[in-house]
Amino acid sequence: MDSWGRMAARADALWRKAREQGSVSWTRDGLRELVHPLRHPAVLSRQRARLILARVRVVAMLFAVLTVLWIPVDAWLFPPALWRQLAWARIGAASAFAVLAWACRASPTPGNGFKAMLGLFIIPVAFYLAAEMIIARAHLGSHSAGLADVYALSPLLFIAGISIFPLTVAESVSLALPVLAALLILRALRAMAGHPLMPNAAVASIWLLVVLAAVSLMAAGSQLHMLYALAGRAAIDPMTGLTSRSSGEELLRLQFTLSQRHDYPLTIAFLDIDDFKAINDRAGHEAGDALLSAAGQVLRRGLREGDAAIRWGGDEFLLVFPYARENEIKRRLCETLSSAGLRRSDGAPLTFRVGVASLPRDLASDAADLVRLADQRMYEAKLEGKNRLVT
Repeated sequence: MDSWGRMAARADALWRKAREQGSVSWTRDGLRELVHPLRHPAVLSRQRARLILARVRVVAMLFAVLTVLWIPVDAWLFPPALWRQLAWARIGAASAFAVLAWACRASPTPGNGFKAMLGLFIIPVAFYLAAEMIIARAHLGSHSAGLADVYALSPLLFIAGISIFPLTVAESVSLALPVLAALLILRALRAMAGHPLMPNAAVASIWLLVVLAAVSLMAAGSQLHMLYALAGRAAIDPMTGLTSRSSGEELLRLQFTLSQRHDYPLTIAFLDIDDFKAINDRAGHEAGDALLSAAGQVLRRGLREGDAAIRWGGDEFLLVFPYARENEIKRRLCETLSSAGLRRSDGAPLTFRVGVASLPRDLASDAADLVRLADQRMYEAKLEGKNRLVT
């Protein structure tokens, strides 16, 4: 199984850890999750990728416009032959930024998010190197040479841009190293062109770049920590401790895609508590809430690592079982619910109506279609009476 499959298999266990810790903590395990992206739950990774793609798109659109608008400034301060060459380089960079902004409409996967960030950094670094090679061959007066030195500040701006993304340490370093390499290439180009930088100044500029990279890395890590803290709280239903519906839908879509891609069985169960409205009416909403909380604990205990329990709404729950066939799930549900020992306020056992749908047996076009099938079968169980399971 590929890395996406491994992350999906660990997703629910990591959700439970997030619920217990409240967020990615500053413990050893929490710091590891801030270092490398493969340790992240798949659903949170998609949320982070969606945020990264949105920010890359905005920045790329902005750079596509500003890069072209700078051409008149070059025309005012540089000789005609020089600014025309720079203008062509700017038009090429602006076109690349526009293509990148369009490409950010891709599916929000971690791979697409990092590719977009990589493009956002490669385009200006390539333009920076091209501009410096053009300027290094020119013989400029003091006024134009002063503006040319402004181009040397570009690496600092690229490194500072890392701080606007929620990135791990590994990702930040992989983006910062090409910028540092570009600066070193520039020093070599200037030396070959007969315009060497003073050794002390060269060391100072590189040291400044390293310090700024460290600060940007800390800012990116802090954003990642905050994103995971907020997403972790939003991912858990506070009453039952199960995955919330919004995060559960994302997780189910991912499992549906992986099931079709890797041809493994996927079974879901749609559960509804029998006569829950009557429980609320007779015993009050506090008793109903306590019963929902107890039901959530029972459903969590019946899961394997990699399974997911979702509070779908009200007294409805959705259980997701990857790598499990329908007969196996039917047996496990019956054992879990019958041994739960949950009772209503009148002392009667708490029972459920259950509808089950499964891939590849059921022909579902997408995850929502699979849920509709399970929901429909749950209503069939409701028509048959209480404590029923329909497959």
